[in-house]
Amino acid sequence: MLVNGTVVKQHHKIIQHFGHFPHRNAVLARESTKRN
Repeated sequence: MLVNGTVVKQHHKIIQHFGHFPHRNAVLARESTKRN
């Protein structure tokens, strides 16, 4: 599978900011916190 470099950069930014993918919180039974 070929991955677009832009997508990789966006995902990296999200992980750096939150430490994980916040959109997966519900599936993983994690509570979302308000972060800026």
